[in-house]
Amino acid sequence: LCLDRETHPGLSKAATIRIGHAISDSEAAFQATRAEAIRSDFAEFIGVSAASIDPRDIPIIGVAGSGGGFRAMVATLGSYRTMREAGLAQCVMYDAAVSGSSWAVAALHTYGRGSPYVVLDSVRLALTTSMFSAAGLAEFVNQRDAMAKRVFSEIA
Repeated sequence: LCLDRETHPGLSKAATIRIGHAISDSEAAFQATRAEAIRSDFAEFIGVSAASIDPRDIPIIGVAGSGGGFRAMVATLGSYRTMREAGLAQCVMYDAAVSGSSWAVAALHTYGRGSPYVVLDSVRLALTTSMFSAAGLAEFVNQRDAMAKRVFSEIA
């Protein structure tokens, strides 16, 4: 299955390695485009006019999120919320995450449309209405078979 070229069409392509001492041309173009897009946000963050900012002078800001499941997701969302309130999140060029933080970053850049508030609201809703809420877990245990009752009875 791992070597199935229909499932993994990339196996049919030759791998290449770019050797260099600088970023690629396409990455430089991305950075230039992103810097122009965040120019006014960065100017506002440092308290100057956008006209006084040369996009080449905007620092490359990256955010890294750690692993740790649900706790890491909540911590990453909290960090992004605080950065957004300060005006810094709008100036981020890159973010990277593993495990729970990747859940936060993925949600932030998809249905959250960059808003940690949207994602935090959905987490709050899930915690109060899903099977992962105390009421949802109790309902699950009470309505499921004997195995579920054995597994979850102590937790519930």
